Amino acid sequence: MEYRLNTEMARIFSSNELVIEAKNLKNPVNSAIIGTFHSKLILRQSNAGVVIATHSFTKDSIQKSFEIFLRNKVMILLFDDRDINQIIEGKKDLLYLIYEERESIRNRKRVRT
Repeated sequence: MEYRLNTEMARIFSSNELVIEAKNLKNPVNSAIIGTFHSKLILRQSNAGVVIATHSFTKDSIQKSFEIFLRNKVMILLFDDRDINQIIEGKKDLLYLIYEERESIRNRKRVRT
């Protein structure tokens, strides 16, 4: 799924395109999946992407997303069922979650277990 960013989203990212991939897996998303997604972003010439998982992410996949950002300045945001539930329950909106995740990556504060 692709979503052309509006001006508010464009302020958060320096790209005008956000690539989104959803994973409905029985196991947590691993670093190989993040690496493959990064390759897709490169092909699309996009510096921002979102991976949504029905479960969680492995520690290696979270580390991989940080490494990709540090090396290439490509931001891969990771959202799982907890994040989606916060949106559904009205606790947070999508734009805020994207902003919060982006800031945690930029500040290397993301610790997900």
